[in-house]
Amino acid sequence: SLAVRLDSFLSAHFTEKITVDGLCRELGIGKTQLYRLSHQLYGSGITQQVRAMRVEYAKKLLLSPKSRSLTEIADLCGYEDYNYFIAVFSRETGHSPGAYRKTH
Repeated sequence: SLAVRLDSFLSAHFTEKITVDGLCRELGIGKTQLYRLSHQLYGSGITQQVRAMRVEYAKKLLLSPKSRSLTEIADLCGYEDYNYFIAVFSRETGHSPGAYRKTH
């Protein structure tokens, strides 16, 4: 189904640059249908869902036994700008990545 295809695509590509136009082409649907489907599946828009997936992945990487730098984690999560990653992570979790690593 379309919902499964959307979820599978996002799960496989959330660390890459995803555009609404590209996603619509990939799924063969229009923007209105994509937004409607996203809200039905996730309760939010595509951008918010991708952000949530990236933050969850960052949490796992921060707590991984393999110690990675915050710059490397930002890159692995799809953020080219290290400072933007810190701002997004802090806004979404209430903690900076470094503080999250220390307290968890």
